[in-house]
Amino acid sequence: MRRLLIIEGVTGTGKSRTIAKLVEWGRRAGQPVHVIDEDFIMGSFLEDVRIPSWRERPVFPGLDAGFAAAQRALREDERTLVVLERFHLTVYALFSHWHLVRRYDRALHALQAAQVLLDYRPALIEQRSVLCPERAGWADEMDGYYGGRRLAIAAVRQSQAKRRRALLLSELPYLHLDNSGGNWDDCVAAILAYCGYSFHLPAGGG
Repeated sequence: MRRLLIIEGVTGTGKSRTIAKLVEWGRRAGQPVHVIDEDFIMGSFLEDVRIPSWRERPVFPGLDAGFAAAQRALREDERTLVVLERFHLTVYALFSHWHLVRRYDRALHALQAAQVLLDYRPALIEQRSVLCPERAGWADEMDGYYGGRRLAIAAVRQSQAKRRRALLLSELPYLHLDNSGGNWDDCVAAILAYCGYSFHLPAGGG
């Protein structure tokens, strides 16, 4: 069974819902699931990457902290499924220098990690990743960050393409799921099967 899993994807692909369902499955099935969320892993990266001085001497303390947290969780309970919400594919998508994140990829490979890339059809970019109805004010933030709606959509499209490319650069095994239909249960069932777990709960599992 795989015990270290990275859930990747642009905003709107369903990472949070998928992870929440994995946690709920673990609670009901008696399977420990430890989540290391993207805010902890990314740290200040989204702001740092826009600073010229950082780009000249890039460092990734969030990745270091996230990797260390994953190692601790794996050591503390040998049954735990550890889930990282985003990791080095996101860094590559926004700062495309694979040689800078290759060491993380190799370290994750040594821990027998796997990746899941959640994806959707390009036609859904504005609705799912920019408008993002469930996140108040998100569209304004995206427009402001990228300098307008068309630029925001183009940035998401590019980020999506770079994540796909990174799968081929990575040494990690991966599962690439099209979640255009928002079928969260099907998505989680596919992930669990890929990791060697059963989505079906035991009798009396609730």
